[in-house]
Amino acid sequence: MTLDEDVNLEREFEELAEIEMKVQKEKFSLRKRKIPNWLRIVIGLSAFSAYETIDNLVFEGEHSVIKSIFNLSESKKTVKLYEQALEQSRLGEYNQAIESFDKLIEINPQNSIAWSGRGISLTSLRRYEEAIKNFNKAIEINPEYAHAWDNKGTALHNQGNLEEAIEAYNKAININSSEKSFKQNREGAEKRLVESYIKSRNYSKALSYCNKEIKSRPDNTFLRVLLGDIYTHKGDVDMAIVTYKRVADLAEHKSLEESIAYEKLGDVYEKKSSQTGSRDYLEEARHAYGMAQYGRSGNASLNYKEGLMESKLGLVSEAIKDYNWAIKCDPNYAEAHNKLGDEYINKTKTIWFKSNKKKEIYKAMTHYDKAIELQPNNQAFRNDLKRAKQILAELDE
Repeated sequence: MTLDEDVNLEREFEELAEIEMKVQKEKFSLRKRKIPNWLRIVIGLSAFSAYETIDNLVFEGEHSVIKSIFNLSESKKTVKLYEQALEQSRLGEYNQAIESFDKLIEINPQNSIAWSGRGISLTSLRRYEEAIKNFNKAIEINPEYAHAWDNKGTALHNQGNLEEAIEAYNKAININSSEKSFKQNREGAEKRLVESYIKSRNYSKALSYCNKEIKSRPDNTFLRVLLGDIYTHKGDVDMAIVTYKRVADLAEHKSLEESIAYEKLGDVYEKKSSQTGSRDYLEEARHAYGMAQYGRSGNASLNYKEGLMESKLGLVSEAIKDYNWAIKCDPNYAEAHNKLGDEYINKTKTIWFKSNKKKEIYKAMTHYDKAIELQPNNQAFRNDLKRAKQILAELDE
């Protein structure tokens, strides 16, 4: 279950393909067993009552699979209730879905999936305390129910109980370490937890948490990025640089993780340059932003940031190229239009002929106009346009 407000039950069925493969592997034929069509639909289209026990399935006897996948005491009515609850959840009819789950629980109070499904609907209604009780009931029935642990984590996360949420996500991951969404949800809670420490300037607690977790997950780039963020906010730029470099080394080349590390590395190098006045750090920042683009080609912000470094280094042609790329990626990037205008003005300083100077000034004015169109209340943009017009007027004198 994700952290979006529109929570639904679809994620409960992600093991469908895996279930079918296991059934096929054991050479179980639905047709040969003469299973009714309605039950084939349950097995083929819904893991709602299947995935919880399929991993421990023992293929013995003609009806062993049927018994494991679907309790024979449950009827077609039960199947319809499952389908109804799912559809109601998809439509956002969470109160009606809860009623459907109530009926399923009345039929079988030990139905852990119905309890978890009820909790999901309650989470969607922001009734987190009730939702957590439902997930706890599902876990009580089946302590190895990974999705119930994950769903509990999400309810706790939304409630703001981040440390407890992380514990629940860890339980889910320990049960099923191959499920990516569990790890993504844990990372979301960890990020929010560390950010809360940073916001309160409790850097020692933030550092303690990250360093402790890195010991058990040494190759985890996400945690190391968080660690770099802590050092950045703390003002320890040198340690931030070391940390982001380590992330870039650990991450797969051209991956998103590597790209994020290089962008953050560029940010701290730029900050270091501001502190020291060193051009070398500007060069390092420029290089880092360029490297970041391997993992996120076509990213307007990265092209813009590289252009900014080139502007500060006086590399007019290179800056023009990167601002143009930023605008190509995002035509409505007001700041890129404005900076491009600045570079066209700077370009006139190396041009001798008035006619050629005017061409560059007109280009600058075009981009200043576009920037103002996108941000009409930006006075700095208007001042830049006014300056360009003054330069043009001086050339005409």
